[in-house]
Amino acid sequence: MMKMIMMMIVILILLIMAVTHAYNRVYHHHVNPIRQQRYIKHTTIPLSLSMVTMNDNDYQREEDVNDDRYENNKRPLKQLKLFFDCDEIDGEEISEFLFEIGVLSVSVEVQSEKQGVLNDEKRWADLVKTKSWATAMLRANFPESFQSDTLKEIIMTAYPDTNFEMEICDIEDTDWVTQVQTSWKPQIIDDLTIRFPWHDPAETKTSMELVLEGGAAFGTGDHPTTRLCCRWLARNIDKNKNLEVLDYGTGSAVLGLASLKYGASKADGTDIDLDALISASRNCINNNLSMDLYLADDSDLDEVQSIVMNQLRGSNSNVNFLPVSQIEDKKYDLVVANILAPILIALAPQLAKHTKPGGKIALSGLVIQQKEVLIKRYSEFFDDVILEESEDDWILITGILSLILLSLLSLLSLLTLLSSLLSGKSRLT
Repeated sequence: MMKMIMMMIVILILLIMAVTHAYNRVYHHHVNPIRQQRYIKHTTIPLSLSMVTMNDNDYQREEDVNDDRYENNKRPLKQLKLFFDCDEIDGEEISEFLFEIGVLSVSVEVQSEKQGVLNDEKRWADLVKTKSWATAMLRANFPESFQSDTLKEIIMTAYPDTNFEMEICDIEDTDWVTQVQTSWKPQIIDDLTIRFPWHDPAETKTSMELVLEGGAAFGTGDHPTTRLCCRWLARNIDKNKNLEVLDYGTGSAVLGLASLKYGASKADGTDIDLDALISASRNCINNNLSMDLYLADDSDLDEVQSIVMNQLRGSNSNVNFLPVSQIEDKKYDLVVANILAPILIALAPQLAKHTKPGGKIALSGLVIQQKEVLIKRYSEFFDDVILEESEDDWILITGILSLILLSLLSLLSLLTLLSSLLSGKSRLT
């Protein structure tokens, strides 16, 4: 509560300063308000702080076209590096605060993980950064005209009880779109090329190709876990057997689409993130392939919060997805899940339920240190659970659902149900 009050006080002070400064600039210095608005639009920072930090030299920038620092619309920037303990403060909270006071961009990255988190059975809601990260570093880019000392002072005033380490350095504004397009090369996985729309199709030398859009979804082919899963699909799909594949946690749909390229007769995908499914549906269209995509819910969120979360994700899309409950009883020849270890531990019964007798499962998103706990967990449901392949420190675990084991599991479930019924009956009598 005290932190919220302090933040409100700081924002109120900024607004008062903005109004005062605007009055002085417009009426005492005879600045043209239209030109002032044009400058604000150009810098793309909020009105309040842009006014607070403006000085006479700022207005010379539009006119001084010979200044090399502003060639090609690039402006010198400053970057704040903020190191903090995730138990003391939420990275999303301070990111929102910094956007409120006018920074241009914010990114938060892990510095150290909490011990034991990755091997515990948890669900998506338990894996937010503040719970799985121990320490983090935040990077915030802001205009050169910002007063660095004042920015530091505002942060310390808003969070007086938080121990921050802060550094500020100069950087050059970058055309990030061009930089990403230049740095991301087509990915080649044996006989499959995964490329982006801006790559030249003539560069593809393999017999198969996927074109993926960049977006919020994971899965571009450049990560070892994606390559491990793709190779497993290629080894296990026989074009003559009409195999059906479930890509659980589909992301960009790269694995489901790859399975169709390899010869699967059908591929379905699920995800809890609406943005991911929107990206996946576009990738299906772009590759002239068809997948049924299903929206899973996060059972750790209450129904209202879950609905609101997914309205925020992909809120500008008219695409609707069926709930994952539509395939609750459907079984597949091959099931692949490239997710995090704690989620895979929790999903073991569900993924087994989706696997046909004699069907196979592949699990990745795992590092070598998680091998034992995953093999032990999935051996409860599958036979021949092994570490099949690795790349760098990333691993692929596979298994087969035998008919005998499935019968034993079904018998165990039936006995558990009968025990519950008999227990309830004895209590009634």
